[in-house]
Parts: sequence; C-alpha cells; structure tokens
Amino acid sequence: MKRIATLVLSISLPLLLASAAGALAQAGHAHDHANDHAHDHGAAPASPLDRLKSLAGTWEGTARYGEQKCPTTVTWRVTGGGSAVTETLFEGTEHEMLTVYTVQDGRIVLTHYCAGGNQPFMKQRKGGNAGELAFEFAGGANLDPAKDPHMHSGLVTFLPDGRLRSEWQSWEGGKPTSKAIFELARRN
Repeated sequence: MKRIATLVLSISLPLLLASAAGALAQAGHAHDHANDHAHDHGAAPASPLDRLKSLAGTWEGTARYGEQKCPTTVTWRVTGGGSAVTETLFEGTEHEMLTVYTVQDGRIVLTHYCAGGNQPFMKQRKGGNAGELAFEFAGGANLDPAKDPHMHSGLVTFLPDGRLRSEWQSWEGGKPTSKAIFELARRN
C-alpha cells in the first residue's frame, strides 16, 4: 500500500506542480494585461471586462450610505482565467460583501452577494459614456424586488485622475431609497 501511495504521489506531484506553474503564469499574464489598461481611461477596451480588470489591486477611500460615512478598503481581483472580476467590500468584517462581474452576450453582468443575505443580479446598460459603466437590476435571489431592500442599480465612474467613484442605488418597497457612494484611490 505504501508503495502504491509513493507511486501515485511521484506521478501526480509533478503534474500538480506543472498545472500550478501554468496557472500562475496565466494569472501573471492576465494581471500584466489588466495593468496595460490601468491608466488608459479613454480608449475602448478589447473586452468589456478589460476596464474592470485594470482595477486589480487594493483601493482606499470613503463609503457613504445615507448620512453615514466611513473609511473603506475595496479589493479587486481577476479570477476564473480572466473570465471574471471580483470586488470585495468591507473584507474581514461582518458586513463583508462580494460582487462578481463577468460577460454575458457582450455586456458585463454582475451578482452582488450582499451582507443583507440577498443576491441582486444586474446587467450593464447599453450605450453610456466611455468613462462609465451603468448597471440595472435584472433579477436576483433571496429577494422580492417589490418589497425587500436590495441594490437595484449602479454607476461606476473612472475619473480622469485615476480615481474611482461608484454609486449604488438601494430600493425598498418597489422604489428608490438611499445610495451607497464609494470614492476610491488606488493603494497598490
């Protein structure tokens, strides 16, 4: 039995290491490719996700929700072989939230995994300004949009000085309530 385990380990370990090295090389290429667009805020991206990929890293600034304002850190990551971008808000706290962006039918779509326990799904609006990504509600899980509080729309603005501003409109009772506004600058 020990001999079989040693044989399996001697065969699978090099394969595992080769796969990991390949994945790391691809991740490095995706990160390098994303950084190619990090300061190119005017040019049209080759893929709808390229602009979001350029955000990979840690951003700091403020978050406002209604009258509340607090310092915040947001982490952007490219994942899934470059097919998705994640945005983590309030990491490591009880209010941690994750938004996953990907492409469907040539437009960016997102699912927001909210600390409120629901998961709104949004699609990128057609058209719009070159420096903005606008999103509108297109369904979700664990919520009734006619009554439950949830994020219903969003606007991500790439500012000319490299900063980022995003506004997320909350709805409750089938109508807009307050906005969450993030104003961020790249930390690394």
